[in-house]
Amino acid sequence: MDTLILNLCGLWFWLTRKYRATQYSEVAGTLNSARVYLWSDYATRASTRDRGSLLPHQLEALTILERHGTLVSETSRRFESLSDCCKFVAEELSEQPPKAA
Repeated sequence: MDTLILNLCGLWFWLTRKYRATQYSEVAGTLNSARVYLWSDYATRASTRDRGSLLPHQLEALTILERHGTLVSETSRRFESLSDCCKFVAEELSEQPPKAA
């Protein structure tokens, strides 16, 4: 029964994939814009110019934004295939992280 429900949810994701891909692309663009803004903001600060490098928490923020932007982009590409949509739904509902390629 669980498999049937997961497959139906996966089918729904696949049928609405264009909308979802558009939304995910917008989110990826926003994350990338935030990363670019922070990079330029950190680079123009006088204390950073004097120091010559970014602080650890600044690098961590940039890394997190880049990682999430990449994850969102990769996830939106998974909606192109019905089987990938079903796997995506199963992973999200079972809270299992996707395997790294």
